[in-house]
Amino acid sequence: MKIFSDRLIGKSVEKIEAAELHDSIFVVLSDRSAFTVYTEVSATLSCYQAQQIERVTNASDQIVLHLSGNASVTISTDRQRFSDVVELFVYHDDDGYVVEN
Repeated sequence: MKIFSDRLIGKSVEKIEAAELHDSIFVVLSDRSAFTVYTEVSATLSCYQAQQIERVTNASDQIVLHLSGNASVTISTDRQRFSDVVELFVYHDDDGYVVEN
């Protein structure tokens, strides 16, 4: 059985969107598979076109999808860490789920 990181290699990130589950984002891949990151998260995208995932770096406070063409997608549980370049904030408030650019 492949570990999570190995299963992502060679796929492309098609989109990142708010998930219906509490405080999470949904990452959709080229083969229509997807994964959800649970918790308050921020995601930074260094490019806007689908790129192939070449390797994945996991840490306790983030996961980085290293894409072809030196692009990357970083998903972090630390909202302040990427505050200057963040593209999406997903959080829950009294009105439901909010995605803030």
